[in-house]
Amino acid sequence: MKIILLAFGLMLLSSCGGPKEKAPAQSEVPLPSTLFSKVTHTPISVVEAKSLAAEKDVVVKGKIMGHRHPFVDNRASFLIGDPEKLVSCEVMGEDDHCSVPWDTCCEPKETIQHNTLNIQVVDQDGRVLKTGLKGKGGLIELAHVVVKGKLALTSTPEATIINAEVIQVIKTSK
Repeated sequence: MKIILLAFGLMLLSSCGGPKEKAPAQSEVPLPSTLFSKVTHTPISVVEAKSLAAEKDVVVKGKIMGHRHPFVDNRASFLIGDPEKLVSCEVMGEDDHCSVPWDTCCEPKETIQHNTLNIQVVDQDGRVLKTGLKGKGGLIELAHVVVKGKLALTSTPEATIINAEVIQVIKTSK
């Protein structure tokens, strides 16, 4: 009988406010202090950047759009598109069928692929920083940005990736 009472007491303690284990908090990695600065070079379009060779220095301009979720959660990475080539849903007015205004869901997949690229911030070993960028330095969906960086070694014309060194928000649409 004592064992049954002891087991019942332990069950009660564990279900009614006993100590609970918390998942370890994921600490954010600090971003480089110079990341959000003014870019002084003349930018090229997303389409022009996609034609360059890997490891080439580049300054590109674009708009944070092209997908329902252009920011990668818990990673220093986001998608930009060429606003001259892609129509995001916020400009479609009553013809808007997208669930979010920065999506380009009415565009063919090939058009989206040819007119978007990925921006990421990496550490000295080339790994994407484990911190989100949304809301930092003015980065939000539909913001127009200029990014100075280097085309990643793994970058291809189909999947273009820029390792950002400097990001400048030049205009927000909200």
